[in-house]
Amino acid sequence: MLSLSSEGALFSGLRMGVILDMTILRLLRLGHHR
Repeated sequence: MLSLSSEGALFSGLRMGVILDMTILRLLRLGHHR
């Protein structure tokens, strides 16, 4: 059970990291366009 909970935490953390990366890429692209 602990392994499953840890996996869920890692998955949620990775998901947040992906979202942050996408937002950063969007900001960089907007900056380059301007």
